Order: sequence, then structure tokens, then C-alpha cells
Amino acid sequence: MNAKRIANVRFALFAKGYQDEKAEGAKGEKMFKAEKRVVEFIEKHVTVLFCLAVLVTGCLLRIVGFHYLSDDMRLYLLKWYGRIAEEGISQQIGNYNIPYQIIIWILTKFPLNPIHAYKVVSCAFDLGLAILCGGLTYWFARGRKEIKAVLAFACVFCSPIVLLNSAVWGQCDSIYTFFGILAFVLLYKEKYALSMLAFGAAFAFKLQAVFFLPFFLICYLCRKKFSIVQFLIVPATAVFLSLPGLLAGRNVMELIDIYKKQTNTYNRVYVNFPNIYTLITTEKGHRIGIVTIIGEIEGHTLLAANAKTTKYEHMIPLLIGMENDASVDGILFVLNTIGGDVECGLAMAELIAAIQKPTISLVIGGSHSIGIPLAVATDCSFIVPSATMLAHPVRMSGTVLGAPQTYYQFNQMQERIIGFICRHAAIKKTRLEELMLAKDTMAKDLGTILVGEEAVNEGLISHVGSLGDAMLTLERMIAGKKTAQKGV
Repeated sequence: MNAKRIANVRFALFAKGYQDEKAEGAKGEKMFKAEKRVVEFIEKHVTVLFCLAVLVTGCLLRIVGFHYLSDDMRLYLLKWYGRIAEEGISQQIGNYNIPYQIIIWILTKFPLNPIHAYKVVSCAFDLGLAILCGGLTYWFARGRKEIKAVLAFACVFCSPIVLLNSAVWGQCDSIYTFFGILAFVLLYKEKYALSMLAFGAAFAFKLQAVFFLPFFLICYLCRKKFSIVQFLIVPATAVFLSLPGLLAGRNVMELIDIYKKQTNTYNRVYVNFPNIYTLITTEKGHRIGIVTIIGEIEGHTLLAANAKTTKYEHMIPLLIGMENDASVDGILFVLNTIGGDVECGLAMAELIAAIQKPTISLVIGGSHSIGIPLAVATDCSFIVPSATMLAHPVRMSGTVLGAPQTYYQFNQMQERIIGFICRHAAIKKTRLEELMLAKDTMAKDLGTILVGEEAVNEGLISHVGSLGDAMLTLERMIAGKKTAQKGV
């Protein structure tokens, strides 16, 4: 008996044993008919039910983050929403392109919470994006297509990155990504004109869509099935989607100007996250971290929503992160402050003073009250000629207990601030107290305003200079430290 016949006999015996076992199991079956029907229904429609479970889970996760107010939302998006509601789309508001402004303008016509209005649009495109990715997986997969497509849908729709971007932060990246993936689907289906249309829509919403362009060029060169003229559909689509804004008086060149301005925001191809571009790019000069300290120092108490603030709880991890980041050689602090929480401001100044990397501060507008310790905490400080430093005693608004202990507490805080300033600047304690308690400068307050060179003459600031002066000095300090380290 050859091997093939032996295998056939073994298979027949196995099949017979399986059928006997199945028959015996059927005799002892205890499942109710209704229960059996439910199980059979689940087995038959398991793919659809899994999709519904993913859909419900993803929606619930989005609802959890729907009320979260991010810094971008508070500082920019909500303000843009209010201005668009009042002024319409006849002028540029914010740094998004015209089609997204049109969507926001339409949403302002409905009685929606602005936070939810931003997020509901992005979440809707999340769903569309997940469906497209599932479909694309289905067409490319070999074997078990449905399972792979459903898993792709689940991975995209429930992805933490996608969830955070749309439902928590209220960003619109899912919109241009949706149209970009749609363009790939149509490209795969060889519907080239429609693919260019989708690519044009992606480009109309965000400049990042330009990273899809190489794939279209490769397809054009390799397949040779469509004309280069069809690439003109891309800008034509962007213009068409901006038509309401253009009819309202906008210039068509604004479509390009908005993106041109965006390219000046960051001059690096990677920021705070490693990717392939770190291997193929080189940076000239030293790598300098920039920290802005603006408005009021927001500490233990939340300030008004319309106030410009520097948050104490945000600055602490930022400063610690820069100190531990090996890619940062030095830090430039740019200040334009109007005071704030003195205790938290002093704590921030202590952190800045403890940084081991070269640090420089540049006062460009004002450095009032607690802004003085922040300005002098660095290794070297600059002030532009028109900027001011306001020295005045510690104050508090609101209800104050009229007791000696209150005065002692205020005096103790003021002594801590004066001591810090005198340790990090050239000014004497007695002279600083004179400036803080002067009565002839301000009508309703004590203190002294020092403009530009006056702050240098009093010993508070090291130099009068511009951004270029501060950067050049910081570069020299970094170079000197690296040379010293090599010598060691």
C-alpha cells in the first residue's frame, strides 16, 4: 500500500469518527431553540456584529473626550469661531485655508456648542477614513479579506492618535487624510480624474497633503495611463471648494499665501519626534530651544478665558524636558509679561536658573513684577530699547484679612523675590527696594518703570540688544561650553 492510499484511509477513518462524535453530541444537546437561533445568527453575521461593536466603542470613546478644552481650542479655535460668526468668510481668520473656514461658517448658523461643532466634523471624517481604509485593505488582501478589512476599520476608527486628534483636540487632520486615502482608492481603481479631484480636495484643506504627491508622480511614470494635464484638476478643485469665499471678496492668491505663511512656522522637517528625516537631514549651527513667557503667569488659580497666560503647570514639564533633551544645546526665553501669580512665577524662575545648558532671556515688550525674576534667571539677559521693566511690591487683589500676619506673609514673599533678583542680577538690595517703593512714577501705584537702557544701568538686565544679539551670544555660549567639554 503506497503512502497516498494510507493517507486516504486515515482521512476516511477520521471523518467517520468525527461524524459519530457529532451524532452523539446531538443526542445530548441541551440548548434551547431560541438560544440556538441566536448563536447561529451571531456565527452567520459575526463580521457585521464586530463592525457594529467597533463603531459603538469608537463613538463612546469620542463622547468621553467631546467636552475637553485643549489649549489650541481655548487660545485659537474658539476665537476664530466667534470672529467667523461675526465677520463671515470675506477675510482670512486664523491659519486654516478657505474651505475649512467655509465649513466653520456654515456650522455657526446652527445652535451648536463651538467646541462640539469643531469636533463633530472631524469625527465624521474619522468614520469615513476608517471605512476607506477597510475597503482599501479588502481590495489588496489575499485570503480572509473580510476579516482583514474589518480589523483595518477597527484599527483606524479606534486608534488613539485618531481619537485624540479629532475628539479631544478638535483638529481637522482626518479631513485631508480622508480625501488623500480616497484619492488612493480611486487611483487603484484607475479612475484617474476622480483621484485627482480627491487629491485636490485634500490639498485644499491642508498643505500636508503635498506628501501624497510623489505617489501620483510614480503612478504617472510607471502606468502611463493618464495625462500630466490631469494634474491641473488638483488646483482647480482647490479653487472650486474656495468659491464661496472668493465670491465674498477673497483673492484667489490667498490660497497660496496661507500655505506660504504656514511654511515659515517651522523650519525643521522633524520636531520632538524621531522619523526617517532625522537620518537624511543635517542642521546648520546649534540647536536652540525657544520658550515664550507671555501675558500673565497663571498659577494656582485659573484666569479668565480671554486672558493671555503662561501656565505654570505647562512650563514645568517643558523646562524639565528641554533640560533632558540631548538635541537642545541652549534655550532662548522670550518675555513679554504683565505679572501674575508671584509664587508660581518665582518657582518657574528657580527652575530656569537651575538649567545647566546655556540660557538667555530677551525682554521684547514688558517684564513686569514677577517677570523680573524670570528675566534675570538666565545666564545672560537682553532687553530691546523700547521694552520696559516694572518693579513694584507684592500685591493681591480681592479680599484681604486685615491682620499683622497678612503683612508678614506679603513681606516674606517680597523678601524671597528680592533675594532671588539680587542673586542673579547686579542690582543692590537697597536700590531695588527703593525702585519698588517709589511714589513718583505711577499715579495709582507704587513702583518704577525702567525703559530699555535704564534697566541695564540699574543692573537688572545685562545688555540692550535685539533678537540677533541674543542669538549670537547664545551661539557663542554654546560653542564655548562644547569646547570646554572637549578639553575636559
